[in-house]
Amino acid sequence: MTFPQVGELFDYWRKSPPAHEMLAILTGAMTTWKPPKTAEEEIADGAMGPEEFAEWFKATGGKIDGVT
Repeated sequence: MTFPQVGELFDYWRKSPPAHEMLAILTGAMTTWKPPKTAEEEIADGAMGPEEFAEWFKATGGKIDGVT
């Protein structure tokens, strides 16, 4: 398949997506979606809280290792 043919196929799919693909996307989204965690849950899972972040920012001057 050539690049122009691929382009034509993608244009066609953009206008009329295959029904089985749309169904797969919808059912996947409906069965795998989870509500986002609250900030408290994120912190309980090990994320940095606001106080911790402020301390880290003050200690490092906002620098991240490996980023110049």
